[in-house]
Amino acid sequence: MENASYSAVRLEKAKYSNARAGGVMTAVFIVGITICLILGINGPSVYEIKDSQIVTDTLDVIWSGTVSNLETWNQRLFLQMRAQNPDLNLTALTYTQNQTINIWGRDKDFSNECENGCGECNDPTSLKLCDVLVRNMTYLSTIQCKEGEVWCGWTTVLEQPFVDYFIYDMQVYMNHPANFEGDEFTLQFEIVYINKAFTKWEMHWFYAFCLFTLLVMFAPGFGFFTAMIKVPHHLWSRQQVWVATLLVSLLAFNNMFFVFQVHSSNAKFFFDLYVVQLSTFLSILFLFWLEIFADMADGEMQGSDPAQLWQRSRRKALREYAPRLALIFLIWLTTILVYTYVRVKQVGDPSKASVEDLSSFGPVKVFAFVLASVYFIWLLVDLYKTFRHIHRLMSGYRFVLAITLVTIVSTVCGMLSGDLAPSELQPWPIAFFLGLYNMYIFTLAWCYTPVDYQYVGIGDDAREFELKSQTIEG
Repeated sequence: MENASYSAVRLEKAKYSNARAGGVMTAVFIVGITICLILGINGPSVYEIKDSQIVTDTLDVIWSGTVSNLETWNQRLFLQMRAQNPDLNLTALTYTQNQTINIWGRDKDFSNECENGCGECNDPTSLKLCDVLVRNMTYLSTIQCKEGEVWCGWTTVLEQPFVDYFIYDMQVYMNHPANFEGDEFTLQFEIVYINKAFTKWEMHWFYAFCLFTLLVMFAPGFGFFTAMIKVPHHLWSRQQVWVATLLVSLLAFNNMFFVFQVHSSNAKFFFDLYVVQLSTFLSILFLFWLEIFADMADGEMQGSDPAQLWQRSRRKALREYAPRLALIFLIWLTTILVYTYVRVKQVGDPSKASVEDLSSFGPVKVFAFVLASVYFIWLLVDLYKTFRHIHRLMSGYRFVLAITLVTIVSTVCGMLSGDLAPSELQPWPIAFFLGLYNMYIFTLAWCYTPVDYQYVGIGDDAREFELKSQTIEG
């Protein structure tokens, strides 16, 4: 964790390396994340909802609905349905429901010619304006009603992952072979789409952090790369190489192509690209944590070791990297494959709207759980060994250790809660994790930015340094 090179970094300067400075930096880190969290809690609502109800005494029913005034800002559209428990005693009930759906998209309102939209329109001129998106797609969904609850659970009936039309007409025919007859009950439908204000809020946050990242990287006088470019590449410490990698991957996490995800005709491609970017960023971060704690577990904390050890630490043998690389690659690949599977399943069954619906894909869920368990057990073992050597760590770097542990714990909580998924979340987890990862990596960049380096050359045989100071800052 300590900078393993012969160049001094900001955190090693006297005014930053004492306990008081560490307290100030910790306060800045916490306050920055707290501000993001507060702003996220007060962010706009994610969804707009248009609902309707049908009172019926049978599960053989046709529902039609129209939603208009949509824009690409609305991002995603889906229809969900729930039924009032047909059992008056509110007993637990599970039954299957056949659903046949049709979806039309159009950019012109012709309510005067066809009041009920494309589904019930007989006007040839108007029908030419209707693009058929889904026709007579039939699938079987499971409706679950909990004991004592009036309403059964929500079921996703159809989904349009990207909004391309001004108006959408929908028609759902539901047929159940064993009708519930004799008692009147209610079916509730909701057309749900992303709030335009929320999409704009997302865009402001993503691009604000992209701008901050670029400033941290290249700002004159204090940018990380602005300083590092003055240091010969072969003199970069492993920590500095990691920070450089994390800064570049942070741009991917900050969704730098979000505007194309919203407004491009290839929106699906850019959303899929973001899934790869997010998975790649987290994988790099996971590997970084494994590497630094593996070093510290072995007691390798100092950056002022002899040149030979320094050279060895920069050029670890493949056998030392391979197990960690293999584990992280499997985690990355599994994440991409699970996402791909969900998307493929949605083509034929819109109810497959989340990873939670992967009941038929148990082996992959088990495999993913095993990989995650192996990773965190490995990390915990290294952490345990690290704390046996904690007394050897410079006080300034204990601050880095503290914020790293906070970030790891928050990441675990985000994975368990699903708040790191590439989907439309509530504003507060988006703001929190954007703030967390950006503040964490910005802090690492600040800590490991060189202040001066001492170098003229390294002999090929003796590998000895002839020291000469050169100021970098200023």
